[in-house]
Amino acid sequence: MNPAPYARFVIIGAERSGTTFLQSLLSSHPDIVCLGEIFHLLSRRGHDLDAIVRDPIGYVSNTVYRAYPSQTRAVGYKTLYSQIDGESFFLRELDTAHVSPATKEKRDDFSAFMAATYDLAAVRARFARFAEFIKDDRDLRVIHIQRAHKLEMLLSFRLAGLSGAWNSLAGPYRNERVTLDPGECERFFAATEERQKTFSEMFAGHPLLAVSYDDLASK
Repeated sequence: MNPAPYARFVIIGAERSGTTFLQSLLSSHPDIVCLGEIFHLLSRRGHDLDAIVRDPIGYVSNTVYRAYPSQTRAVGYKTLYSQIDGESFFLRELDTAHVSPATKEKRDDFSAFMAATYDLAAVRARFARFAEFIKDDRDLRVIHIQRAHKLEMLLSFRLAGLSGAWNSLAGPYRNERVTLDPGECERFFAATEERQKTFSEMFAGHPLLAVSYDDLASK
């Protein structure tokens, strides 16, 4: 199932767990191609968006894992837990009570566009099949990044939603005020731990590398 002359990999992790940071580190290597969050459909446009929505398996097989220069030793991309879930793969869940009006408007507009353009049940089914496809592809190398400090994850998620700065290229967070309820924190910690365990087990049959964001960031 791996005719490519290079190693194929995928980075998986939760939101705010360091997937973008790890992607940037791998991309800096001259022999590695590490694409971004290709299934963050809100950032896709035109034909590219349509190709992904209509055939995610074909898109990854033929567009991501395509021919590259001979010195390329590894090719991959990053994806989030929510994007391997058939129910929320194409529209990432977002608590709109904790995002800026501009972010909410952008999400609402995109949701309306998707609903008007595609059969959403069919789209969910295609991405569910894609999730099974990558789980069954035992030659696919999986880099599972996890973040030990769950409170920092939750704070980062809230601040990104309020400021619109979802990565370092968007600039620093504004001086936003964030209030966290202890019960909310407990639920977030428990849910994150459970998802980390679920996806570790899901890809246990793959060549699997567990990476700690906390260790990477401390180097």
